[in-house]
Amino acid sequence: MKANGFAITAAALAIALAASGCGHRLVASNDEKAVKVYDSQDVYTAALDIQNAVKKMGPQSDPKRNFIRMLDSMVQGRELRECDAGTSVKIISQNDTGAQVEILEGPNKGYKGFVPKENIH
Repeated sequence: MKANGFAITAAALAIALAASGCGHRLVASNDEKAVKVYDSQDVYTAALDIQNAVKKMGPQSDPKRNFIRMLDSMVQGRELRECDAGTSVKIISQNDTGAQVEILEGPNKGYKGFVPKENIH
């Protein structure tokens, strides 16, 4: 039986699409075993701003520092889902800061969120 060119091309295209969708994985920073997947890039930026503000304030214990810690805990409560390093993701879109991804496996399968570029391979 002779395979026609269209069937071969369609099969090759299907294989290429399947392989390209599963080629990205989450990569943990330093000694961590999990990667934070933020609700959005805006939430990621807010979390970074809060962390930087806390670092600038130094070790003093004053009302401003406590307020910033409270804001940080509010963002932490809705900012993320933690996924194991090595989890497969599909990139939906990306920019210079990171990528909007969909988690493809594990307990957070189907979750869509933002991951900094250093945490995607």
